[in-house]
Formats: sequence, C-alpha cells, structure tokens
Amino acid sequence: EEGEKQIQEDYENLQWNLDSIIGDNVLQSLESAVCHAAENIPGFDENTRVLLASDTSGSMLQPVSKNSSVMRYHIGLLLSMLMRHRCKNVVTGMFGSVWKAVDMSSVSILQSTVDMISREGEVGYATNGYKVIEWLIQEHREMDKVMLFTDCQLWNSKGWCADAHLAEYWDRYKREVAPHARLYNFDLAGYGQSPISMERDDVFCI
Repeated sequence: EEGEKQIQEDYENLQWNLDSIIGDNVLQSLESAVCHAAENIPGFDENTRVLLASDTSGSMLQPVSKNSSVMRYHIGLLLSMLMRHRCKNVVTGMFGSVWKAVDMSSVSILQSTVDMISREGEVGYATNGYKVIEWLIQEHREMDKVMLFTDCQLWNSKGWCADAHLAEYWDRYKREVAPHARLYNFDLAGYGQSPISMERDDVFCI
C-alpha cells in the first residue's frame, strides 16, 4: 500500500508539472536529453527483433536506496521506454503474476513512463518471469534479444523450482522457436544473481 501511494504521488506531481509553464519547459529539456541518450544506444538496427519486459511485481516496489523515493519499478519502466524509443521492431509489456503485452508509445519517453507507472497492479504482484518466455513460445514469436528489467527475484506462484523453470522455458524457446536468441537480465536490485546460469553464450546479467 505504501508503494502504491508513493507511485500515485509521483504520478500526480509529474502531471501537475506538465500543466505548468516552468514544469513543461523542464520536462521538454529532460525529454530531449533522454531521447538523445536512447538514440545513441549501440547494438541495434531496424531489423533487430527485441522483446522488452518490465517486472512490476511486489518486490519491485522498493526504493533504489533508503534516501530515495525512486523505486526499482520506476527504473525498469524508464529503461524499457529508452529501449522502446531506440528499437523499431519491438514487443513491449510487463509481468507479475501474468505477462501482458502492452503497446508502449515510442514518442514521449517520460510521459510514457508516467503512463505505465499508473498501470501498476494490472498484472498482479507475483514474479512469474517464465510467463514472458511461455508467451513467446505460444505465439511462436522469434526474437533476437529478450530483455527483462527486473530485480531477478524470479520465481513462480505455483511453487516449482524457479531457476530450473525459467531455464527450462528458455531452452525450449531456443530449441523450438528462436535458436539464435539472447536473454538479457537487467538486475535492478544489484543482488548479482541470475535466474539462469550465465555459463553459456546466450544469457547475460547486467
């Protein structure tokens, strides 16, 4: 409840700023800055097929430090929006108890981030990261890069072994759909752990 209240306050503050001249000028400058940053991200071209998945589970509703009101949830969505702006051939969405593909706008990075923050709770608060890969298999969607913006506390609400479960789905996806795909886990909590062994050339933890 405290996390939800903070997100709502942040959203309302940003909305208020958007309605003021000074706030609007500041946000336009920030928007220009983040757009330039996004456009300079290397490693992508118009043909690179990318899936961006933002973890919106309960553990992501934690501040990045004890002195900050910025949450891991906010950072994951902002990074996802940066990549959305950079990539042309992209699928975006969020996961918690379930995975939900969401057509995130590539026009305004900051406003789109605010809009997504307001959708907190839509997919539940569990951490079923495997649902992302399961959907790719079911839809037979071939991706070059799959990016999870998460605190890497990935498990599943059915109580099975988390590490083996996600790894099992990833191996199946590589075998049945996209043999050349690569998985990138962005560890937003800094725990330094990966839900899949990185002793392979197709899984990375950043």
